[in-house]
Amino acid sequence: MTPKPKREPPPLPPDVEEFLAYLRDERRASEHTLRAYRSDL
Repeated sequence: MTPKPKREPPPLPPDVEEFLAYLRDERRASEHTLRAYRSDL
């Protein structure tokens, strides 16, 4: 049995990407935090 390929999530809206960039650049959020936010949103 072959495993199913992972489906890529749909792209996030530009305003969400801007918020994540703000967290990364201005608030210096860790990659773990950004990954968690991205998966939750």
